[in-house]
Order: sequence, then C-alpha cells, then structure tokens
Amino acid sequence: MAKEATGKIVKQLKQERTLAKSVFTKHANFLSRAAGNMTKSELQEEFRKLMSHARSVSESNDDYRTGLLADMEDEGEEAKLDAQLQTDIEKTMEDCDTRLEEVRNVVQTNLWSRYGEEELKTAIKEAEAGCDGLRAVAVSAVNKDGYELQFDGVEKLVQDAITSLASWEIWIPAAQEGKP
Repeated sequence: MAKEATGKIVKQLKQERTLAKSVFTKHANFLSRAAGNMTKSELQEEFRKLMSHARSVSESNDDYRTGLLADMEDEGEEAKLDAQLQTDIEKTMEDCDTRLEEVRNVVQTNLWSRYGEEELKTAIKEAEAGCDGLRAVAVSAVNKDGYELQFDGVEKLVQDAITSLASWEIWIPAAQEGKP
C-alpha cells in the first residue's frame, strides 16, 4: 500500500507532484522573463531556487511512482505500471529537464554577456600586461629585489585570472566555451 511505502496515499502523492510541477513552471517562467533585469547575484540565487524546485519535481515524481507500485503490489498485481502511467511519469521528468535546460541557457547567456565575459577578459589582459612588463625587465644583481617584487605582483594577477575563470566557468554558455 502507498501509505505504508511513502506515508501518503496515491492521491496525495499525485497532488504533491502537481504542486511541485506548478511551482517549478512558475519559477522557470518568472526567471526566463526577468533574467535580463536581474543582477548577477539575483540570477545566481534564482537559478539555485529553480534547481531546488526541479529536485522537488523529481522527488515527488519518484514518490508518486513508488506509491502507484506499492498499491499494485498490495492488490496482488504484478508491480508494473501501465504504458499510460509510465509515459506520464517519464514525460514529467523530460519536460522538467527540458525546461530547466532552456532556463539555464537564458541565465548563462545573461550572466556571461553582462558580467562574466568582461570580468574574465579584464583579468586576463591585466595578467598578460604584467607578464609582458616583467619580460621587459633585465635581471641583474642590482635589481633582483625589485624584479622579485614585480614577479610577485604578476603572480597575483595570474592567480586572479585563474580564480576569475574558475568562478565563471559554469556560467559560460556552450557556444562561448574556448573563445578568448
């Protein structure tokens, strides 16, 4: 019986799945529409919320499936969903995954084009300029300390560029990956 397996009856599980799908869809629609007007932190936070809603859809979908199978077993039937129910459960996750990917693309494009691309390019240019300046310095016993000081500064610029890349890497749209 579903209540023993999940703590809820199938009707409740179906209602929870419907609610989870509704909350996810509303948030996905909101984020798609508002992405162009959000700040960097708002976009990242709202996308995290959307990911949480997607997990809720997945969990409620799994619970619903478990409840259906438990009820079938309780009635002495073979625990196998009919084609329509199986298709409904699979379609729920496919729709959720598709919509999540669409919104991810919108968020990535906004984050990258409005914030990340310029930040990363600036960090790389500063590191390159520092390296070029360091290469131009002739090293001698007289200016060794100055050279080491300048080297430390360049090393920090390079580390800043690496950090910037690491923080933006997940937000670079696939079409932009590998482009300088």
